[in-house]
Amino acid sequence: MSRFQNSYLAESVGYANGVASGVSAGKQAGFTEGWNAAIRECNPMIEERDREIARLSGEIHKGNAFIKELRANLEKAHHVSELYHAERDEFIERHAQEKAKRERLQYLVNLAREHGVKIEDFDR
Repeated sequence: MSRFQNSYLAESVGYANGVASGVSAGKQAGFTEGWNAAIRECNPMIEERDREIARLSGEIHKGNAFIKELRANLEKAHHVSELYHAERDEFIERHAQEKAKRERLQYLVNLAREHGVKIEDFDR
């Protein structure tokens, strides 16, 4: 198949002949040996790159496992925190109730003292 629309044009014939001559000249000059040398030189680099990719992928998987563990711990901590806040709110409510009772009792004690009742007699 020609690179040009008309394969009988001079450009087409010249191109085809040039490619054929270049390929044969390259083979005669050791093109194949040069290619093999380049492959021998590059294969270790490619293998090193592949090892580095595998190492980094392993690091990513370790990181993902660590993140998963952190999320699980965070959920546990969140649950404990919710329990703490529920207990705290209950304590605050009870404290407010006891404070109201104490204030009411103090009011009654003060009222009794105003009317001359000795509160100390009730302790006996």
